[in-house]
Amino acid sequence: MQEYTNQDVYLIGKKQKVIIWMVLLLLICLVYPPLQIIVGVVYIFQIYVLAKALKVQYPWLWALGMLIPFVSLICLLSLIHSSTCALRSKGIKVGVMGANKNQLKELGE
Repeated sequence: MQEYTNQDVYLIGKKQKVIIWMVLLLLICLVYPPLQIIVGVVYIFQIYVLAKALKVQYPWLWALGMLIPFVSLICLLSLIHSSTCALRSKGIKVGVMGANKNQLKELGE
């Protein structure tokens, strides 16, 4: 299992929250396709940043996987699971919308 510093876990927690909000934003943007493209590009970049924070060997491959239907869902679920395990390894509570904000603030200080 990968060892993470407090700063790594803080970044993982922040990026996990961003990705969860981006998924919700993408669902809202279904009614306006041009906005969905812009949000999608930012979303893929955030996937890359989260994979890099998780110290995955090929983070660009995860971002590339987000372009393939159904593979993107598997990539997303796998990264969210890995980030949740990393957060819980440091004793941070993780709920539906990501890590506990107060516990993340304590790590970031």
